[in-house]
Amino acid sequence: MNTKAEANTWADTPFALLNIPGQPNTPACTNAGVLSVATEMANVHNVLLRALNSVYHQAPFIQLPGDVADLMLYVTAWADTVHHHHSLEEAMFFPKIEQIAREAGIDGWEGMMGGNVDQHHEFEPKIAGLVKWAEEVGAGQRTYDAAELKSLIDEFAPVLTQHLHDEIHTLIRLEDCDGEKIKQAMKDVADEGAKTADPNLVIPLVLGCVDRSYPGSGNFPPVPFFIPYLNAYWFTRKHKGAWRFNPSDHWGNPRPLHSPELRNCIYNYAQDPRDVRLIHKPTQQHEQTNKTQPQFFGLTQVCRQLRSEYLPMYMAQTKVHIQCQDSLSYIKTFILPTGTDPKQARGNLIVQLPDQWYESRGASPPQKDIIEAINLCRSAPQVNIAFALRDVPLSQSRFASRRMQDILRDLEQPEATPELHDFIQNSVEHVECWIEMRLDDSSYHLNDYVHVVFNVDEEWKDCLTDG
Repeated sequence: MNTKAEANTWADTPFALLNIPGQPNTPACTNAGVLSVATEMANVHNVLLRALNSVYHQAPFIQLPGDVADLMLYVTAWADTVHHHHSLEEAMFFPKIEQIAREAGIDGWEGMMGGNVDQHHEFEPKIAGLVKWAEEVGAGQRTYDAAELKSLIDEFAPVLTQHLHDEIHTLIRLEDCDGEKIKQAMKDVADEGAKTADPNLVIPLVLGCVDRSYPGSGNFPPVPFFIPYLNAYWFTRKHKGAWRFNPSDHWGNPRPLHSPELRNCIYNYAQDPRDVRLIHKPTQQHEQTNKTQPQFFGLTQVCRQLRSEYLPMYMAQTKVHIQCQDSLSYIKTFILPTGTDPKQARGNLIVQLPDQWYESRGASPPQKDIIEAINLCRSAPQVNIAFALRDVPLSQSRFASRRMQDILRDLEQPEATPELHDFIQNSVEHVECWIEMRLDDSSYHLNDYVHVVFNVDEEWKDCLTDG
């Protein structure tokens, strides 16, 4: 964190937690059954608030695609838990409470939980909007924006917080009711929740947002002793990355909030500012020409988590020079491997184009097709592609490079020539580009020519033939 104050920030703010009934400075209740239910419900509500506070505090520091995906899953898991909790209240718990209050002769028993239901209906559509936003971000349809996320939370959090506090006061009003019946109603709801909730989402979220040091929370949740262990080694496995945003560990012990900005600072410190130059070899396609070790790429080979965290930063900050014939395999291996969303891909790739001088040395002609690199310019906004002339004699590169910049700028920048890129995307199979050095018959000077050839698909070939 950046300051001492931020370092002490935890998930008990900004949305205020509840004081647990039975603790000092809370409404008195002499009915043991009612007090037990109110205590358990207050602890459940604090779990929901801690998770929301955790998102609110950590959202501004999330940058990497893997972190964003995990946070979006955490947000939707929280929202699903809230919806599941309130749906069971409306369907099972509140009707039973009103029936028990009627049997006890409580004044105003009819509709006494109606105010809580009205609050549900006030904030639930806004939470649904948050879920829709998170799902679109997770699917790559929206760009993650921490300020927008916090703004969406601000729209419903005050009403939600007030509701979670008010509901406990409503339960305390049941002091003259049959406490055992109220406890049974609560148990029935808990049992139904255990049957219908996804244990891979609800259990890690709930146990990770408990604070056993909080007054009145030492024995919450009321589960067998082995459940936290089962959670730690089984239920958290499926969505492991999301639970780092929990404010507590698996056993309900508070821990510092996840600090990706500190981790990123360490990664940035390790980042090597030098460019990487890859050369083509028949036996080893990609090899660094710079033999000094290393470019810290080895950090991506340590474990899956480190790879998911560090690789996007490495790809975003490192310029890779690669020969044209290797560009397709490099893109498919490192920038757009199978299953990668182009909008989440990162990279800085400098493609060295072939030239006639290179081919005249007797080497086999290198692949000239650059359509994959061109398409990447269009589909992956966080990938920077540049085309460059490979190392050739000064007399050639001095003249060609100036024209190269003008000609290739249109291929590198889709926004500058959208019609050209639409044509390439829809009608072109291959794009070849190379440099030719030709002797001028009149001046006897060597001139350089940039060749760009579009190989169109069969439909266009027929149209051109008919024309």
